Amino acid sequence: MRLIVLSLLLLIFLSCPIQMFPQSNPNSIYLEFLGNGMLYSINYDRMVAYNFGGKIGLSYLSFHKGLYFEGIKTVIFPISVNYFIGEGSSKLELGAGITLVNGTYNSWQLDHSWGIVFNFLNIGFRYQPTNGGFMFRIFYSPMYVSFGSGGYHHWGGLSFGQSF
Repeated sequence: MRLIVLSLLLLIFLSCPIQMFPQSNPNSIYLEFLGNGMLYSINYDRMVAYNFGGKIGLSYLSFHKGLYFEGIKTVIFPISVNYFIGEGSSKLELGAGITLVNGTYNSWQLDHSWGIVFNFLNIGFRYQPTNGGFMFRIFYSPMYVSFGSGGYHHWGGLSFGQSF
């Protein structure tokens, strides 16, 4: 249910006209290290109002050999909504979202697939010029994991990219 609601919100945000936002370059594409895509992710971000936006990302990880497995392949989709506080190019970014993780592996000649969902919050600094160009983010992102030992985990990330 959370996935459906978050996906619908993101779809609404991405379809909003640019006129809602006085900034002439509300879109960004960036590479995120660590963060919501685990090790790395490539993300598209859109500010749909002066202080509101959304993000969707993609990451792919592949490991070929392990002690008990052969060929782990994992696709990761971080999705979030963001709220911005501040004026001009520098803002405090507050966000919440989910990371969908889907994977496959081969163990003892049998193929297995699995999927998990992480919930996360973001709090950090965002530099995104109002006239486009280089953008930068650094943030703290505690995650809630509901499988295995579960619980909250400290995490964070760093992003570099281009706004347009």
